[in-house]
Amino acid sequence: MGGFDGHDDDGADRDPDPTDLERWRERQRALNEVYGQGTDAIDSDETARLEPITRSLAKLLWSFHDDGPLWRQLRKQQVTLEGLDDEQRIRILAAADIDWVPFLLESGYRPPPAVETLADEFRLDIRRALGNGRGLDTRDLRARVADLATLLDLALADERPGAVAKLRASLRLSLPAVGRAALVNGVAAAATVGAGALFGATAVLAPFAPIGGAVAGGATRAALDRALPKWGTPADDRPFDARRSSAEVGRLIRDGLRPDLAGRHAATLNLLSELAETCPAGTSLLIVAHEYGQGEALRDALDWIDRTLGTVFVAWEQAADADMSTAGLARLADRLSRARRVLSDLGVNEPGLRDLANAITADIVAILSELPPDHGLNG
Repeated sequence: MGGFDGHDDDGADRDPDPTDLERWRERQRALNEVYGQGTDAIDSDETARLEPITRSLAKLLWSFHDDGPLWRQLRKQQVTLEGLDDEQRIRILAAADIDWVPFLLESGYRPPPAVETLADEFRLDIRRALGNGRGLDTRDLRARVADLATLLDLALADERPGAVAKLRASLRLSLPAVGRAALVNGVAAAATVGAGALFGATAVLAPFAPIGGAVAGGATRAALDRALPKWGTPADDRPFDARRSSAEVGRLIRDGLRPDLAGRHAATLNLLSELAETCPAGTSLLIVAHEYGQGEALRDALDWIDRTLGTVFVAWEQAADADMSTAGLARLADRLSRARRVLSDLGVNEPGLRDLANAITADIVAILSELPPDHGLNG
């Protein structure tokens, strides 16, 4: 894939120079390439392809994480948006419903999802960025990129039985973030000129052309936030912690795998799937959720999937050493990562989403039923 030197000198306050822009464009091309390779290989029987693709992916995510000038640029864009007054926000929001397809293509975007689908999501992400929505802090995003890269490193280093299944689940979970990281790099390189020109061509937005790049950058941060897993706030929710005894693993499973929450979020995914069937083909699930007042429910479902995956990866890591079965955890991780990819990457309704949602609940019930009655109940 080609190496990228880390640039973590966040202290210097300067505008991007041509070497920064070229590095971001090159990283975008590399991310797009490995994203395409991962998409082709993830459900293939050719398991030998998974390791080199995952290794390239982890290397690129670390390069993305270590690029200080890029993250400094993203923070500057965020500060610009935070400095807008209410009247400015309202004016931009009222006029930002423009066709973003040309800008996304100019930024080097490659599907999936289709560029038209992403453009619809982009408009919603602009609203979220201008509203200072949750989860847009760049330091938090950067830390979550490191968490995901660490998860891939651990999966690559694992040589125990079931390692291929863990590698596949980790790769599938990472693909949405890879696709959106590519978009962040491409927009960072193109936003200064491209978004400003788009704004300048729109009469109402013309006064805001100088901050068009900040607005577009805010949308890409919102998209990256949705694509990066959130393991939860306690350290124990992260998927690479210290060793646990079998009793501790059992307690983690009992506390983290909740059939009642699984049923609630399965109902949300079933509803979204049904609503999507009434919309034109290719309509983003994010748009479906927004138009039918289910946006918060969709975000809650994604957060629950992430927390549950955090539990599953920790339990999966520890269970083999504690002489516990991992087959159920492997099956659950596969289905959760599939559901998450549909919701945060492919974007549109998939025929199997409803079946996945229902199977996830059944998997959780089965895993809990396999624990001894008193397993994990005592401190």
